[in-house]
Amino acid sequence: RVAEPRGYHFPKFDPDPAKKPLSWPKKMKGLTSPKQALMQTKCGVIEFFHSPVPGNPEHISITNSYVADNIVNVEVPQLRDCIIIGDHDISKSSGRIQFHKDHASRIKTLFADWDAAGLTDRILSYDGAFNARLIRGHTGNSFKDLSNHAWGTAIDINATWNKRNTIPAMMGDRGCIRELVAIAHANGFYWGGHFGTKDGMHFEVAAETL
Repeated sequence: RVAEPRGYHFPKFDPDPAKKPLSWPKKMKGLTSPKQALMQTKCGVIEFFHSPVPGNPEHISITNSYVADNIVNVEVPQLRDCIIIGDHDISKSSGRIQFHKDHASRIKTLFADWDAAGLTDRILSYDGAFNARLIRGHTGNSFKDLSNHAWGTAIDINATWNKRNTIPAMMGDRGCIRELVAIAHANGFYWGGHFGTKDGMHFEVAAETL
């Protein structure tokens, strides 16, 4: 099970020394992170204004029908009862996430494939998918400031152990999700651990598969 509260056990990591370096896993040729202009074209136009709230200074208010037209609830059984670590408490996921309608089947398949490979015990926390916000640290009102989470094509897991702008958890360490990357690539997702500013918790639909 994914659910840590139901008795987390430390998984057995592949001891292959080739998987120890910081550079593993490698980027997959032909997959890139999509730019915002492409997102607007492929996923839909988001009209918004920046409206920061406590705990989320990058929050936006979407003013058009983007959410109603494009964001759907998706059942992901592998996330049921997975922990959600909030600012002040810990709760459990219902297994229902919000994602872009055109990629709902893709995100379900991704988790099913991780499950079939026996890797879901690597997932310790679910940290969000659709989120109406800017890129972390941005404050503008241009679509170029938007996070891909705002389009509902990205998901974060194991954020506590893979914080933004830090080295993603290494093989053998608690919270490591490096073994999940190859299957994510096969399903058309780009890993945030390959960003210039590392974001090891983050997987997003790649530009080439939008």
